[in-house]
Amino acid sequence: MSGSGKEKKTKKGGAKAKNVKEREESDEEWSDSGSMASDASTIAGPTSEIKQMELLQASMALMMEAMAKNEAYRQEEAVLRREELDKLREDAKLAKMELEAQFAQHEAEKQHWAKEEESRRNYEEKHFEISKENRKKREALEMDFNQRRENDRVKERQDRISRDIVQQIPLWDDSTDAESYLEMFELAIEEAKQPEDYWVPTLRKLLTGKALATYREISPGATSSFAEVKSDILKRMGATVEASEA
Repeated sequence: MSGSGKEKKTKKGGAKAKNVKEREESDEEWSDSGSMASDASTIAGPTSEIKQMELLQASMALMMEAMAKNEAYRQEEAVLRREELDKLREDAKLAKMELEAQFAQHEAEKQHWAKEEESRRNYEEKHFEISKENRKKREALEMDFNQRRENDRVKERQDRISRDIVQQIPLWDDSTDAESYLEMFELAIEEAKQPEDYWVPTLRKLLTGKALATYREISPGATSSFAEVKSDILKRMGATVEASEA
């Protein structure tokens, strides 16, 4: 409590004590005035009527003075009570304002932390999505890399097999029987377990002379099967042989 508050309370306490003391004195005066009135009524015969009247007037004056003092004391006490009530109301108002300010601050802090929590959650969700997307991309790249590496290994192995077949089978010449040669080639490449996609390119490396010219006339596409190329070569080589014999 501040110094001014203590001073006010001290003053109020002193005023109350003063009022109590004065009231007691007023009660004593009231009692004295009553005693004087009683004494005036019991004065014996030798006392003159004027003396009796003076005593009654003095008694009445004392009584009026005591009544006036009592009224003043009551009014002063009422003022003090009103001031005290006003002070209590003011203290209650200040306490209420302080509580409202604390509540408002608490709500502001609560909203602030709610926003912070929402921002943190949004950041974590966004970071999780980015990490998830990056992980998918990384996995896709790894799969693509592994697939490419596997394809390279397969191609290298198939190229090596094709080279081995080319070394094992003699080159085609014009005296070679087309059907026998193609059957021999087919058996060798099947035994090597070479994928059919490599059959036509491997055969191309073995052809020479008329067979190579025939192959170029056929001009097989990338999707041409070995059976189609074999059939076309046999047809064309057969027609060429018949024409030369005639």
